[in-house]
Amino acid sequence: MGNGAVDTYEKMAVDSVIDAPDNKTKVQCISDIAKTNPVLVYGSEELLTALKEADINVLLVNDETEHNLLRQLDTPGEDERYVVAMATDLKCMRGIDYRSKDLPLTLVMAKSFLCKRDALQGFNRVGRFTDKGIRARFTDTPILDLA
Repeated sequence: MGNGAVDTYEKMAVDSVIDAPDNKTKVQCISDIAKTNPVLVYGSEELLTALKEADINVLLVNDETEHNLLRQLDTPGEDERYVVAMATDLKCMRGIDYRSKDLPLTLVMAKSFLCKRDALQGFNRVGRFTDKGIRARFTDTPILDLA
């Protein structure tokens, strides 16, 4: 796949690009989004650690996660922020039914996908059925990792 195809695909798939050059800035951006919308983050273990250290209400999505919680992401926590669901593993990012019926669910990409199929399945985790969804990525995170 040439760079032109990636550029065209990127313009179609992402609603916004967030300039956040480091994890501290990324954590602040995610925290700000979680004040108004539930958030699904696809990112690294390092970002997960940074979110936890900043006392963000983050739920690591893995094989042991209670899936009913992921269908009710539009319920705010005690701190008045919405839960930040975080997937560090591709299978947990694209293979789970995340839902937010009353508010837009924001997907924040902090990690690239390995192929277009994975990206399409990942992007379809938000804005499905009658749910509203927003797709965003950080400037240092291309949609596809072509390396």
